[in-house]
Amino acid sequence: MTEDHADQFQPHESDDSILSKTTLTEIDRPQPDRPQPDHPQPEQSRLDHKLPHLIYGDSLRVVAIILVIVSHVGALVVYRQPLRPENSASWGLATFLMSIGRPCVPLFLMLSGCLLLNPQKADEPIATFFRKRLSKVAIPGLFWAFIFLAWRRWGLKEPISLVQGLQAIVSGTVFAHLWFIYLILGLYVMVPVLRVYIRGASLKNQGYFLMVWFLLTALFPLLKRFFGFDFHGFVYIPLQGYIGVFVGGYFLQQVTIAPWLRRLLPTTIVAFTAILSIASYAVAARANSTWDDYYYSYLNFFAVIMSACLFLVLRDFSYSRLFAKFPSLKAQIQWISALSFGVYLFHPIVLDILSWIVPPLTQSSVIANGGLMLSLILGTIVFSLAGVALLRKIPFMRYLLP
Repeated sequence: MTEDHADQFQPHESDDSILSKTTLTEIDRPQPDRPQPDHPQPEQSRLDHKLPHLIYGDSLRVVAIILVIVSHVGALVVYRQPLRPENSASWGLATFLMSIGRPCVPLFLMLSGCLLLNPQKADEPIATFFRKRLSKVAIPGLFWAFIFLAWRRWGLKEPISLVQGLQAIVSGTVFAHLWFIYLILGLYVMVPVLRVYIRGASLKNQGYFLMVWFLLTALFPLLKRFFGFDFHGFVYIPLQGYIGVFVGGYFLQQVTIAPWLRRLLPTTIVAFTAILSIASYAVAARANSTWDDYYYSYLNFFAVIMSACLFLVLRDFSYSRLFAKFPSLKAQIQWISALSFGVYLFHPIVLDILSWIVPPLTQSSVIANGGLMLSLILGTIVFSLAGVALLRKIPFMRYLLP
């Protein structure tokens, strides 16, 4: 059994890439050991579900990277402009975009969990595992940290010294989006341990793991915020943070859900997006006209549920029907998926440049602001994909934009 090269972003061309061997094209062939989306088997676990059948991985990457860009366009307003009557239209749209984008990071992490927590790899030497991660995530991450230090110094005209830059690399504060590199590397530290756990844990045991994590990470903070319940004594249970999202990805790719529950997934996503959008705007309107961290967390109650629902929707989507109608879409999804990690690393520069070109996002009209934000989203997607594709034609850049 081979594995993906362990990064949640891209199907790489290397020999150990799952999605380079088994891609979206294979969804057209019936899979004997996995229920087809239109014919679920509610009582059958996917515990023996094999990694090569993760043909929805490309779609997860594509949706996740688009949501990253959508969220970052919203952040241009939410993080930079206090809410005022004159920019209420742009703030309303921005909070909507930020709410839509909450599943972006969890989707990447859940896909990583699917690919990396394969119990058949539990005996992989730890040194081998980390050698792969060093070349495919750590080294590109370090390279782009220096690129963004240069961008801050000469592109954004920040008076940052070399010593300050090195301190920023150590502390993980070089540029807003690079925090994710530190997060995924931190989760990689736990992968050898989690693989052993997954190999020995039943599906019910994994469900217990995730139930405890959900209570500590998502539900208790919600109850404290809205009802004042203090669960401080539970902070000593060492099962919080993003590790549950990581393990949750492996869990979700195994479970079978009932048809009635599957039909509720899109409605839940829409409803929770609306709740997040309205609540975050309302709180900002009352709380000194500033944003509230809780609503923009990737681990708040609503974001966690939205992410799980979207993962399941994309997992069970009937791709064969879609590709029968649009045959070329298959290759396009694969192409964007292959560039997604590079787009993640590169896109803030494109977004900064475009934000200098378009008019300020402070128009009084909802339509005007919506048009500007849509142009920023589409422009960032198109120019980032084009830029990464061109840069990867330079031989050594293929290692730095994997």
